[in-house]
Amino acid sequence: MSAKSDWLKHNHQALYNQANQTSSYMNNEENKVRMGLNGNINNWITGEFNSKHLAFSNAFVGWLDPALRTPMKITTLDKAEKDFIPVYRQLYTGVLRNNPLVTDADLVAMGFPKRPDNHREPVPDPTAILEVIAKTPSPGVVDFYFRIAGETGHAKPYGIQGYELCGGLFAEAPVNWSQLPMNYFSTTSPLHLAFEGNQRGRHFYFAARLENNRGVKGDWNEIQSVIIP
Repeated sequence: MSAKSDWLKHNHQALYNQANQTSSYMNNEENKVRMGLNGNINNWITGEFNSKHLAFSNAFVGWLDPALRTPMKITTLDKAEKDFIPVYRQLYTGVLRNNPLVTDADLVAMGFPKRPDNHREPVPDPTAILEVIAKTPSPGVVDFYFRIAGETGHAKPYGIQGYELCGGLFAEAPVNWSQLPMNYFSTTSPLHLAFEGNQRGRHFYFAARLENNRGVKGDWNEIQSVIIP
């Protein structure tokens, strides 16, 4: 997509202003509840969007004065912006645009364009079952890749805002999902988890399900396990 047709602002000042507009409106408690952003997705907003937005904002403020603009401050801003932009895009395309509780007026107030007509279909309840592939790329790290069972791609179905994964460390396999105490939520695949050194070699049992933009959850898949490397 060209910069001309893209909704994302393409200079530091304009992006800073746009992101602040989004954050101020979205993090207003009344707006958040009305738009259905106070459930699992709020964990992602707080942990991903808000944290990377803060890092970008702080770096921009430090860079703003030309008299104090050192090479280190330029590098810091460039990195913070690079980290922030994909999360900002995901907020719009993966969280807000297909959420029926978010109106076109809300999108415009947050600095986004209105939906195209082909994004006005009702969001269905999740019916698909997830397949989860656990990979262990390095010691203490497990990446969980999500896809719809029977499919080869990792694209989310229309109206799905993310994946809920519950898990736990056990010597023996748990018999039902309610025994999995750890809860994680991700809008993208994979979900990256880093474990403590004393947890390496243990079995991590887990299950996952879809959640749509109305907060409706699908069914859990079968409980699986991975040995923490």
